[in-house]
Order: sequence, then structure tokens, then C-alpha cells
Amino acid sequence: MFTVPFYQYKINNWKDKKIELLQLANQQEYYLDNSSNVFTTYGKSNSLYVTNIFNLIKNEFSLFNQQANLNSSFISDLWFQKYYENQYHAVHNHGAIGYSSVLYIEFDKNEHKGTQFISPFTNAKGFTEIYNAEVEEGDLIIFPSVINHCSIPTQSKKLRMILSMNIKQISPF
Repeated sequence: MFTVPFYQYKINNWKDKKIELLQLANQQEYYLDNSSNVFTTYGKSNSLYVTNIFNLIKNEFSLFNQQANLNSSFISDLWFQKYYENQYHAVHNHGAIGYSSVLYIEFDKNEHKGTQFISPFTNAKGFTEIYNAEVEEGDLIIFPSVINHCSIPTQSKKLRMILSMNIKQISPF
């Protein structure tokens, strides 16, 4: 009856694109967001930054539009986040409209965990289910913005870095 759409893509030519993403990430000004306990660039994006990143993922973005049956969409927000040992991002969502995404840039699947999702409804036994995304570095996941999700505390001394994006559909009207 009801399902929650979830899209997962491996970024083509990842090694080269990772170098470009890291260059863009290292040019940004990060701040410690005390409410989320993570270093972020949220709210500091500029159009050149968005355009350069979009050009790196445009093939996967196009495939997403096709699979999600969207006529056209755009990146409304985009930011980097860095997680060091014991840092996390508490349960949150990105609003009722559109999609959100995570691109895993610095990610060791043996040391880090993917994003954790909380079901918007209980199962038949009345329990809330949790889904742990099985991801690798270079994976892009896209999900409805309204879905609650979090990053559990990083237990590794290795940096975990992601790129998050909010995606909105261009109105047909």
C-alpha cells in the first residue's frame, strides 16, 4: 500500500570526482553547529559552488529525475559536513516537500556508519522501524525530505565527510 522511495547511486568516475569535491570542500568555511554537533557549511553556499557540484553529479541526478518520475528538479540547498570522533547529527528531517540526499565523500565502511532512517509509521506490531543505509564512499542516496534521519556518533579517528543536498521539483505551473 505505502512505500518510502529510496534511491542509491554509485558516482561514476569517483576517484577523479572525489578530488574535485575535496577541493571544493576545502575552500569552504565551516562552523560548529552546536545543535547538530557537526562541522558544517550549511547556509553558506553560492551559485558557483552549486554549479560545480551539480556538474560532477549531473548523470546521477538525471537518472534520479527519471526514476522518481520528476519532469525537472533543482538543488535548493547544498552543504558539506565533517564528522570527527564522537560527533553525530541528531534525528531531524528537511521539511515536508521535496527530496534530500547524502553523498559520502570521506567514508570508510569498516569504520563509519551510513545514515540511519526512522520509519514515518509503525510496523504491524506497533514498533517503529529503523533502516541503516548500507553505503560506501562515492555513494549518493536520495530520500523524501520529510523522513527523519540521523548520523550516529562517529567512533573513528578517521574523518567522515558528506555532502548534503535538498532537491525540489520545478513546478509545472
